[in-house]
Amino acid sequence: MSVPGKIVLHRMGYYDDQDGIMRRYRAEEPSWDSHLQKSRELITKAIDIFNPSTITVLGSGWLLDLPVEKMTMNKRSINLVDILLPEQIETRIQIFRHVRFMQEDVTGGLISGVYNNVLRGIFRRRADIEKILSFKPYEPPGGTDLVISLNLLSQLDSIPTDYLKKRTTVSDQEIRVIKQRVQQQHLDMLQKRNSLLITDFYEHPVNTIDESERKPTIVIDLPEGMSREEWDWTFDTRKDYNPDAVTVFRVAGIIFRG
Repeated sequence: MSVPGKIVLHRMGYYDDQDGIMRRYRAEEPSWDSHLQKSRELITKAIDIFNPSTITVLGSGWLLDLPVEKMTMNKRSINLVDILLPEQIETRIQIFRHVRFMQEDVTGGLISGVYNNVLRGIFRRRADIEKILSFKPYEPPGGTDLVISLNLLSQLDSIPTDYLKKRTTVSDQEIRVIKQRVQQQHLDMLQKRNSLLITDFYEHPVNTIDESERKPTIVIDLPEGMSREEWDWTFDTRKDYNPDAVTVFRVAGIIFRG
């Protein structure tokens, strides 16, 4: 599967999004620490369960939540998969002999499908949703013994669907169908393999247990797997993400045995 070029990724906002993640982390580092630590602990737990020779991490990003040193013990091979590799991370991973970066579209083709079916111009037009929905499920590299989906599921569709909303007259229902397709395909792929899914699944106001105030961040249901843990991620205390409240995500960490 071909990866969209730099111009496409820039126009759609992937470079800005990647830089934005690091800016937010620097601003929120103390608030993010417990979430990142929980993620690292669960990754270590999955490695101890499966003892894989080759691990593929989907959504590797800035490696904030990856215990890289632990993962590379016993000469394990690590595939870091994402749509972009930050230059700083490219330098960092060079010291690890068995770590490699693979630039891939983990949506299975949704990025190109959206970009290629949106007409550029002044006026917003209808997009061909059927063509956009023709993307295929993503398949990890052969030989992978453990797949880790890292804070990725709720983000798979976010930039492509935002681009659609800005450039076309797409309906809310059509957006939901796209979200459901890419998220369900991703989950189905994980459930067929030894894998770990870490994802936020709803947003809620700080210090509340009122279910009516929850705002889902994904449109599919999450299974229990062979093991499931949950915790809160205090994502934004500065009210940049949501001007009306501190943003807290509920996160699930689910281990699947394929």
